[in-house]
Amino acid sequence: MRDYVSLLFRETAASPHAPLPAVFRALGVPEKAREESAVSNRADRNFGNTVVFLLAHELGHALKKHRTDLRDPVEKRKQEIEADAFAIEMMRRIAQVPVGLEFWFYVEHAAHVARHKFNTEAEWQKYLTGLDHPVTTERLEALASVIEKAADSFARIQTDRELWTKRFKMSAEGFRLAGLQWTTNPVAHRVDHERVDGLHESDLKPRKAGFTHPWHGAGT
Repeated sequence: MRDYVSLLFRETAASPHAPLPAVFRALGVPEKAREESAVSNRADRNFGNTVVFLLAHELGHALKKHRTDLRDPVEKRKQEIEADAFAIEMMRRIAQVPVGLEFWFYVEHAAHVARHKFNTEAEWQKYLTGLDHPVTTERLEALASVIEKAADSFARIQTDRELWTKRFKMSAEGFRLAGLQWTTNPVAHRVDHERVDGLHESDLKPRKAGFTHPWHGAGT
């Protein structure tokens, strides 16, 4: 799915008006997969939780009276972390981890670097100063830490609380790894560009049948 998103950004930049590959066809997913209740329920839950988090994040900015005219990257990052902290606390209170958020951050990250190449840390830091919602290592690590420490609280409404506590801790680790992979090494962005530049729709292979995702079969 991440390669698909990267391909979309590349193709849009190259040919803004050209038709884009349909997601199900490109990924080898059956056209009627969304009609299966298990698939539909999980997709709706993940999407809904992500939307709630993003709305709460913006509410956090408003309630904390954050400035929108900042140029200092350190202060920008501080504001984003504070708004995230407000949002994730709201999610904890309703016992919902925004598991789709990690993918949302990936999309933001891909959009940030889609048309740019950074060869030095200084270039990357300069670019970050112009972003309204920078996706940074500190931001993802802060979210990971909250989810990890409060995993039992997030899981309190689940039938198998112990199982979901473990799964939410795995989700926290996903945020942590994302931060390390996407934001700390500007040279890695150059490698990403080189990989995406050579990506074709035929490379978007469906998942192997024997692969088992840690969330597979999860229910409430």
